[in-house]
Amino acid sequence: MRKSLGFIVIAFFLISSISIYPIYGSEIQKTNFDLLNYDFLSTNLQGNWARIVIDNNLDGAHNIIVENVDNDDKPDLVVDAYRSEVVVWYKQPTDPINEAWIKYLVDPFLPNAHDIQIGDIDGDGLRDIIGLSLSESWTNYNLGNGSVVWYKKPTNPTDSWIKTVIASSNFTGLLGARSSGLGDIDSDGDLDIVVAVDTHKYSDKGRLFLYENPGGNNTLNSSLWNEYLIDDTIGTGADAQIGDIDKDGNPDIIYSGNYGTPTGTFIYFAPIDPTNISDWNKISVAGDSYHVFLVDYDGDDDLDILRASAFDDLISFLENPFPINPRIPENWNEYIIEQDPSIHIANRVSTADIDKDGDLDIGMNADPSQTTGIFKWYRRPDDPTDVNSYEKYVIDNNPIFTAYAHDSYLADIDNDGDIDMTGVGPNAMGGTVLWWVNEIIPDLNCIGSLSWTDVKPGEILNGSFFVENIGGLDSFLDWEISEYPTWGEWQFYPKYGEDLSYGNHSLVNLELTSPLQKNKIYNGLIKISNIENISDYCEINVYLKNSRNIDLNYKLIRLFRFFKIYFQI
Repeated sequence: MRKSLGFIVIAFFLISSISIYPIYGSEIQKTNFDLLNYDFLSTNLQGNWARIVIDNNLDGAHNIIVENVDNDDKPDLVVDAYRSEVVVWYKQPTDPINEAWIKYLVDPFLPNAHDIQIGDIDGDGLRDIIGLSLSESWTNYNLGNGSVVWYKKPTNPTDSWIKTVIASSNFTGLLGARSSGLGDIDSDGDLDIVVAVDTHKYSDKGRLFLYENPGGNNTLNSSLWNEYLIDDTIGTGADAQIGDIDKDGNPDIIYSGNYGTPTGTFIYFAPIDPTNISDWNKISVAGDSYHVFLVDYDGDDDLDILRASAFDDLISFLENPFPINPRIPENWNEYIIEQDPSIHIANRVSTADIDKDGDLDIGMNADPSQTTGIFKWYRRPDDPTDVNSYEKYVIDNNPIFTAYAHDSYLADIDNDGDIDMTGVGPNAMGGTVLWWVNEIIPDLNCIGSLSWTDVKPGEILNGSFFVENIGGLDSFLDWEISEYPTWGEWQFYPKYGEDLSYGNHSLVNLELTSPLQKNKIYNGLIKISNIENISDYCEINVYLKNSRNIDLNYKLIRLFRFFKIYFQI
């Protein structure tokens, strides 16, 4: 980021023929701050992450999304919990590290809650919440119905949210609803929903449903949502995401088959009319996946797929071959970034520029057992297909906090300009909601200014200023003087520095031979840049005023040089 010289101040509403029930979004509690934890966690060469336990009493915390729920420009958290069978959101306090987060209830009862998504469902400009109920009790995954619901966000999110049950059905339909995705499948300007159904408790075939949004106020009437069964011949569903893979203007669906027959990562290419089910074109591009993440990972203007495989124990990058036809499976290349038993049941994968070097890194979590859990990040090399050059770092694997690590989300929680990670530990303590503060990013600042008056032309001047690292607590800064005025002759001691640790500064001395023009004012800037992040720089203001007379010493030096050259001394 650019810095100038000086200090930087940086509901339940069920549509039925009988009754309507509001959910009251009143405050549940402030999280018990006495039990919060602030630890620094070593990540080898890439510094420290500080663990913050936002809540340790959300039993079965399952999914987490970062969202500015109350529009105060501070990211909040939305979380569901399958054993507590609730949906809640946490309001970020003024000091998110040292103050307790306030937990608000969205839904007091979403049985066996198993996914949430966020988007503006009814087109009113407010971002609503989608939720899935896998079964009617978390103690029995084969019990009763599964369902897909949405919660209409009130103007004040601490007020009641309105819950609409879009669809609910038994083992022939939504029982086992595990994951959902949002996107405008039919290109009519509103968000539709796709749902992946995990039937592995009672079948080896999963299901993929599309729910067509009726738009506007009609979204509150469940009978106006249209349900389409796109496929029920694939392995049991763990994820469904929406994106235009072949760039034909029609959003496609990527389905993760985790168990059953066949398992795999499937792409469903959409027809012009997505309600014409027989025209969807399915291909398989990889083995089983728990979740996928769609992103232009290699910067070539098409959507690639990041794959987290539970049973192949891997994280991989599937490169979209576009403009070569992506509808042909053989055209896809998969690059395995890590495959290791330590990430057995690799669950979530996502991307962000964690180290601020201009490309996308990868965050992930895995739950190798119900008593262990791991959160990691991978530093991407310049060439994302060079799998041997990825640097792999553990953020946290302490089971006291991470047991059964089931979800993660990358975002700048504290608005300090770098990417943090959030996650959940369903079996840790009483169910943990976690935030890891990214402390690995250096941040450049300058102290000082340079001003000279009544300077004789050709006079040799001296000055100094400081370069300091005000970034992450365990960051190291590499810096250089990248620009300085073109007038005069400049020498800097030193001109660059390496591994400047947090809170420390370097003294830069300089020598300037002033310009020869008489009676003139000069202004300029010295620019100091972070070598690893060129957008992070600071500037020193420079002012110089020459007098009418040339410095005698300068005259003598010039005369000596003349004699030396003329007489070859």
